[in-house]
Amino acid sequence: MDDLIPLGSPGSPPGIEVCKTLAMELSLSPVGRPFRIGVVFSADKISPAAANSLLKVTEEPPGGSKVVFLLERDNLLPTLRSRVGMFNLLAPEMHEPSHHPSDPEAWMRVMRACGSGGKTQWDLPRLRQEIQGWVTQMIRDGMLEEADRVSRLVEILLNHPMSPSMGADMVFLTLEEGLDFA
Repeated sequence: MDDLIPLGSPGSPPGIEVCKTLAMELSLSPVGRPFRIGVVFSADKISPAAANSLLKVTEEPPGGSKVVFLLERDNLLPTLRSRVGMFNLLAPEMHEPSHHPSDPEAWMRVMRACGSGGKTQWDLPRLRQEIQGWVTQMIRDGMLEEADRVSRLVEILLNHPMSPSMGADMVFLTLEEGLDFA
């Protein structure tokens, strides 16, 4: 698979010397595919020096090439994050797809279930599960930017304790008002 250029390996980010070779590798013509792909493993663990060596090729990849950063945590250095689109790809078998609320009545049902103005029926893990189903459906529907914003919100809900009603408010603001909390 000469058109796939791996940098690093799962659990082990590439060093600066390997990263410096990516632009040259990507500038070669594809062999058996329409384009060449540079895959940076463990990009969330990459050193600042290695990340800096990837800035130009990330911002302007050579024609006929793509760069993919694989992360285990939403922790890409800001210099790289500002140059890429982020997608949190969830395994479809893990989260049953479901459509997010699309009208005021559906949102009110979610808010009530989360305790906004009444008794809580959903705890935070239940809300996260519901939201992850929405993300799975958004990916299937090609709503990749929305799926990205909402999946980053799921990371926030996993890492910061809050009430289900606060989480529901945040997802409403993300989907309906376009706010980005990440």
